[in-house]
Amino acid sequence: MKQGITFQELQEKANEYADKSIDRIISVKDCVVSHDANGQFILDNPKSKEQWVLDDNCHLQLSNKLEIPRKYYNRTKDEQPDLLALSINTWLDSFPEDAEMMMRGFDKFDSKTHLSGRAILSTRYKRIDNIDVINNILPMIKNEHEIQSCDITPFNMFLKISFPKTRMEVGSPKGVSVGDYVEGGVIISNSEIGWGSMNLSYFVHRLVCTNGMVVPDMIDTVRKNHSGQVLTHEDGDIIEGEYTIKNDYEKLEQIHNLLSQAQSEKVMLNTTESFRNAQKDQFRGSLQDGFLELSRHFLITKEEMVLVEDHFKKWNDKTRWGFANAVTRTAQDVSSYDRATELEKIGGKIIGMQSKSWHKLVA
Repeated sequence: MKQGITFQELQEKANEYADKSIDRIISVKDCVVSHDANGQFILDNPKSKEQWVLDDNCHLQLSNKLEIPRKYYNRTKDEQPDLLALSINTWLDSFPEDAEMMMRGFDKFDSKTHLSGRAILSTRYKRIDNIDVINNILPMIKNEHEIQSCDITPFNMFLKISFPKTRMEVGSPKGVSVGDYVEGGVIISNSEIGWGSMNLSYFVHRLVCTNGMVVPDMIDTVRKNHSGQVLTHEDGDIIEGEYTIKNDYEKLEQIHNLLSQAQSEKVMLNTTESFRNAQKDQFRGSLQDGFLELSRHFLITKEEMVLVEDHFKKWNDKTRWGFANAVTRTAQDVSSYDRATELEKIGGKIIGMQSKSWHKLVA
């Protein structure tokens, strides 16, 4: 699987983000966006006398909020920035007087007084910070475990953990030992800026090639959406609505159950059986036609498919199992950790397919 940063670096980065994080509830109608000589877009909130430098995620969320088509927004930002600022301000001014939104960011962008904007969100957005996830979930893992990979990207945090005690040989459909071992585990993910829920899912680590795979439907998934009650504030400072995992007893119980399932022998037996079943499903028709249909179905890019095909042909395993592992091996080659994790999920979806669905695509 793709390697990101060390766990110590993950903790330090999550702590740093929490220490310099700043959240404000602001009036939509009061906001004014301008474009400066450095190419930055500044959101000015005259009431609080705060100015936010907007990053790419803020632009993406602002285009969605104002319903400005993404392609037009990005082109105008690059080629006609003053025109985009005018369009944004026109649409901001059209909101009702009581309309509000949350700004998430960091306390300083540079040596000036500008704040660094990270996200533009609803006032119902439930803040779950990465450090809260790390500090409250990891201590629940009592048995031996290994952190296989982790990272904090511009959009998400990922933590991929395996349990050595679950190690089991995949074997072949005929029961032949092939020395191919896997370990069960969990993947923990979270986004602080509106890109996804806090999520715990089943994760499998294949030792022979260090591939990782997010396998659906083997165990329960725990998800906590970032949505809740409208946040109460006083002059923009949020005074109610803070969420902490340690006080969510129902969610803690769900996490405890998931961790138990991920370490059970029964789940590992079911997992290895699904892998052996995938070894039975061959490509029946043309490989190139099959690759094309699979890439369309799973939204694998042309550039990624070149890498997938290379790994597939190198291993010469013309089965559903072989293709799934070629996809998860490609996750190690792509530059984006977010995309790498998505490819590991696609690999798991391929394993989770019914045989008839597979043959319909590759016939």
